[in-house]
This record gives sequence, C-alpha cells and structure tokens, in this order.
Amino acid sequence: DFRHLVDEAHRLGMRLLLDFVPQGCACDARYVTEHPEWFCRDEAGNLVSSHGWTDTYSFDWANPDYHNYMLDWSLRLLREYGFDGYRVDAPHGKEPNWDRRIPYHASATNLGVLRLLGRLQVGVKEINPQAVLFCELFGPVFVKSHDMAYDYLPCVQTYQLLQQKLTPWEWSEWVRDHRAALPVDAVRVCFVETHDTRGFHPPAYGWRGSRLSRAGFAALVLAGFVPMIWSGQEQGQEAFYRDLLRARHGSAALLRGETLYNAVSCTNEWVLNIVRRHGDEVVWGVISLWPEKSTHTFSLPVAKLGLSTQTRYRLHDLISGCDWDEYGKTAWTGGELRNCALTPQPFQPYFFAVREE
Repeated sequence: DFRHLVDEAHRLGMRLLLDFVPQGCACDARYVTEHPEWFCRDEAGNLVSSHGWTDTYSFDWANPDYHNYMLDWSLRLLREYGFDGYRVDAPHGKEPNWDRRIPYHASATNLGVLRLLGRLQVGVKEINPQAVLFCELFGPVFVKSHDMAYDYLPCVQTYQLLQQKLTPWEWSEWVRDHRAALPVDAVRVCFVETHDTRGFHPPAYGWRGSRLSRAGFAALVLAGFVPMIWSGQEQGQEAFYRDLLRARHGSAALLRGETLYNAVSCTNEWVLNIVRRHGDEVVWGVISLWPEKSTHTFSLPVAKLGLSTQTRYRLHDLISGCDWDEYGKTAWTGGELRNCALTPQPFQPYFFAVREE
C-alpha cells in the first residue's frame, strides 16, 4: 500500500518525505530492554525524557551503535520504497547523558546527532541524488547536512510587521541582515503557520483566512523564501494560494532573482516594497499595510533596474493576471515611474511585472 502511495504521488508530480525522528522512542518500546545502552540517563542512572516529551525515553545521540541502527533502517526504507527523502524532526540539543558507563563526555550527546545526519545525507544521495533532507531547525550548523530547512525567525518577525510593531522598512532591513548571516546557497522554507505556531502570540490559527495572514505569506514569498502551507491553512483560501503560487512558479525573478529591499521609496511608511530581478525580468512587489484604501506616491530606481526613462511600461500583476489600471492610466514611462501614484487595496499583495507596453 505504501509503495502504491509513493507511485501515485510521483504520478501526480508530487514528492514525498517521511519523518526522521531521532529524539527517542515510546517508554514501552522494545528498544528500552533490548538496547538500554542507547539511552540517556540522569545523575542517578534513571532513563530520562527530553524536550518535555514525557511519554518517550531519550536516545543518546553520541552512541555509535544507535547511529548505525538508524542509518540502516532509514536507508533501507528509502531504497525499498523510493520516496524522496526525510523531514528531520527537531534535532536540537538535549540534556547530557550522565550514564557512568559511556566512554565519552556526558555532553557528547548534545549535538552528536549532527554526525548522524551528515552520514544520513551521504547515504541518501548515494541511493537517489535527487532525494533531500529537510530540517525542522534553522541556523548555519544544520545547512551542512540538509538540503533545506524551516526558518522560524522570519515568521516571528512577520507577525511583528503585521501588528505594526515593525515598519516595512525595518522588517526588510532585518530580512536582508538575516539572509546575509546564512550560507549563500541555504534554502530557507518559511510560513505563517506550522504545528508550532499555535503557541505563538497571537496564535497563528487565529489569523487563518485573514487578509493579514495572506499579506504576511505574500511578503515572505517576495523576500525570496520558499513558501510552505500548513495543512488546513488553505481551506476557503484555495484561489488565493493557487494564484500566488502560480505567479511564483512562472517567474524566474521570484524563484531565483536578486532581491532589492527598500529600493523603492513611498510616501507612506506602511507600504512594503520589494523588487526582484532576474535578467531582463523586473517584479515589483507592493503590499499596503495601511488600514484603508489610499493613494500613495512611489519612486522606483529606474536606472538601477535597467529601465529606460522614455519607454512606456505596463504593471502586470502576476497574481491576478491583469494589468494595473490607476483610474484609467495603464502605462507609465520609466521617467514617470520615478514619481508615480498608485491606489492599492489594503493588505492585498501585488506582484507587478514591469513590462514594455
């Protein structure tokens, strides 16, 4: 049945990842009695739980026999069923292993999982060079052994933006600095909802379906992050997500282009502007976070974008598939784009492809 599921997913153009959960196992699992040396213990020699998961016992991530077992199991499944890799669950540091019988330092378990994941990456690529490891954690240390990773910090900062605790300029500067601190080829997956955001304040589930949630999701796409939709988030919003993802899929600038933060000035500080550029394609993203429909004046860096001051351009919204109509005006010269007035709907994202008329 599982092999049929994998085959059907591939037939539909989907890729399928399984969870790789190295943290521990159920307290009544057979490994507890068959391999007690695989587990962490406290100072009194008792088995312990980590991460607050009290219905499990914690594996010792520094134990080489445990590494070998996990590798053999996970690579055998990949080889047998042909799915597309693993999502690695929460490989963050845990408590020391105070077992007096281990030949290494108690703290070795803390990040010992990184060696396991490095070996897993090598084994996965030997079986299928196109398979991936997707890490639940963010940060440079996990990039080495993973093809992509969740990135929670932009989600948190986007909540601050949507609550007007950060201006669009401040948010954009933060995103630029954040991306500069990561390896150049790091693939960062972002979102406005996950299984963890129910504990955020305000909780993401309360934002679901709102114009704020849609604006935040679009902002992350504009900033160059790979978008992720949490199961159920799309309900009642299918048209929006379909149109936005189609716009991203069809634009080289949005997929892999250079990102220009705060390159467009605006008379209202609550309008987010991000420009993406790839070759001759220029996409200007606009999201007004001002709470009412208003006319704002924008100034594009025409020369920097390679636009001619004499050529007439249309602003083609990749999301709606329509050219922008500003009360009857549907084209602007490059010179006019240095001082142009637009009246966007509040919280509605626009991905304007700047195209010659």
